[in-house]
Amino acid sequence: MTGGRVLFGRSHELSAIEDLLAGARSGRGDALLVSGDAGTGKSALLDHARSIAAMRTLSATGVESESQLPFAAAHMLLRATFGHIDALPALQADGIRAAFGLGPPAGGDRFLVGLAGLALVSEYAGGEPLLCLVDDAQWLDQASADMVHFMIRRLGAEGIALIVATREGEGAFTVPGLPELRLGGLAACDAARLLGTVAGELPAGVRDRIIQETGGNPLALIEVAAQLDPEQRAGRIIPLALHVAAGSYQPGRIQAAFWHRIRRLPDRTRTLLLVAAADDTGDLGVVLRAAHRLGATLPDLAAAEQDGLVEVAGSVLAFRHPLVRTAAYRCAPAAQRVAAHQALAAVYTDAAHTDRRAWHRAVAALEPDADVAADLEVAAELAAVRGGHAEASAAYERAAELTDDPGTRFRLLAAAAEAAHQAGRLAQVITLAGRAQGLADDPAALTHLARLRANAEFERVSPRQACLTLLACASLVADRDPPAALPLLVEAAWRAWYAGDGALAADATRRLERLEVSPRPNLPVRVDLARLTAGDEASALLCVLAGDEDTGWTLATALVTELRDGGKIGRLPLALAALAIAELFRGEHPGASVAAAECVRLAADTGQPRRGALGTAVLALLAAIGGHEKRCAVLAEEVVGHASAHGIGSVAALGIWAAGLLDLGLGRYAEALRRLGGCPPTRSPRSCPPW
Repeated sequence: MTGGRVLFGRSHELSAIEDLLAGARSGRGDALLVSGDAGTGKSALLDHARSIAAMRTLSATGVESESQLPFAAAHMLLRATFGHIDALPALQADGIRAAFGLGPPAGGDRFLVGLAGLALVSEYAGGEPLLCLVDDAQWLDQASADMVHFMIRRLGAEGIALIVATREGEGAFTVPGLPELRLGGLAACDAARLLGTVAGELPAGVRDRIIQETGGNPLALIEVAAQLDPEQRAGRIIPLALHVAAGSYQPGRIQAAFWHRIRRLPDRTRTLLLVAAADDTGDLGVVLRAAHRLGATLPDLAAAEQDGLVEVAGSVLAFRHPLVRTAAYRCAPAAQRVAAHQALAAVYTDAAHTDRRAWHRAVAALEPDADVAADLEVAAELAAVRGGHAEASAAYERAAELTDDPGTRFRLLAAAAEAAHQAGRLAQVITLAGRAQGLADDPAALTHLARLRANAEFERVSPRQACLTLLACASLVADRDPPAALPLLVEAAWRAWYAGDGALAADATRRLERLEVSPRPNLPVRVDLARLTAGDEASALLCVLAGDEDTGWTLATALVTELRDGGKIGRLPLALAALAIAELFRGEHPGASVAAAECVRLAADTGQPRRGALGTAVLALLAAIGGHEKRCAVLAEEVVGHASAHGIGSVAALGIWAAGLLDLGLGRYAEALRRLGGCPPTRSPRSCPPW
């Protein structure tokens, strides 16, 4: 039961929630992910958890229009705990204040903010069990999503239960290894019971048609039944126009069901709903001030409340379900949506809402506008300071779309690509860097964009494609600015090493030999070339591969610290891999293990499996050195399988070397010879080092 409502067909899910809450009461914190299509009952399960918890509850809901505002959802989740900020250690307190705009910027360290968020929740709980609920997590801003991920992994000793609900599909909130309840349509018998509860006795043909056309989606069942007219209730098959197989449904039909109710409301009520849907901070005062500019006032909200579409509690306005918000917004004419955003921008006048005002203006802009572009650039800079690089990228990109000046557009697109790179949004990097390259002429700018794009292509396409991108750019800039081509060719050789492509590596080397630079690079001394690219991940790894483990360790250590402090998690996996390999070469096995394990975790979180494979290879080698036969075999097989499938010949070789090293250590010399004899051929002993 939830608020007197029975949840049909969800006995397994209800049991899992009860177990989670029981664990929190006994001091064992844990988390649960609830996923499913729109209308499957995710919010109802969260409401059920709240109703039976018998403990304090913190909650937040992802808002689509705020998905580019760093820490917007985290602010909603933690606002009740702000009175406990002073109890945190100074660094954590400063970090959380900076993230929420309550204090000056503090470096944008996502890890520090995540730790501070968890500590703040723990302080608020005060040793008592606590329930945290996050709904519509598919619309969390990236900074808030990172904080929730951080909390999920560290709840064990806190006595905190966390339930996250997300829609499936593109943008879904995911946590590898987290227990998940996946909701689908109800079985026919449960769907019939639900229909009987909400619509009374229906003719079998009508009931079965509704179940068929909705696929058993609980919200669709309820909403379609609510629209039945007397003739349909008498047995006329309702005229749904779903041209799909039985058991499936169109989410748009659910939104249309809400719109059917919304369009019967008075005009000024619809205006109020549109304004609330366009902003949806839940701040009734903001909505009313903006709606007043469009001719609507508080009494106009009554009709929507009476129809059960929204509810008001104090100063908070909430839609009964996210699909009501979607229908209220997307079904309004374009001119009205523009007017709503203009009205909201007009009421957000204080400095604390600079980013929100800029985005409302941007959504309302229908043609280039330099003033709006400038506001968005400021919003992007603010987001980056807070560590919200994904949000910064979106703001820079939209700003580029709103400017007529080619030079400004190039600068903004390049900034968008850089921010996407820092956030680990690799597909966006490829697109944005490509668009910026089309506007670039300066060799230095072309070089930077090519390296960004190649870094993303390494993961999203292949190491070979990354190498080809670098070589193509080197051809463009070599004659005009030979020094600019140097790091491109060095990095191309490195990507070719990853791909195990000797021909491409030789091509890059020949181009380096022909390059007109002074002083001439001594190619065998690759440490010097690595130092030319110092300050990025490649420099550290190239130093190690060239035999200078100490320099590689120094560079990697400094870079990992820099990236952590700047919240640049997209670049951390490779930097950690370089650090792990340097530690391994130096004989610092515990440090290598820690760095490699973090590399694997972060690579998984940011969608960089090739970097993760390098970290796994280090773990496999450590297992071989330690004589851990089963662990080494599993890790080496994982590395070889993944690397071979994705064209990373050098990393596959590392997996083979790990297995061969284990054979040698266990005295299986014939097996070691057979295995290592199958290792990909290489021209350099350091390409597959016999560690």
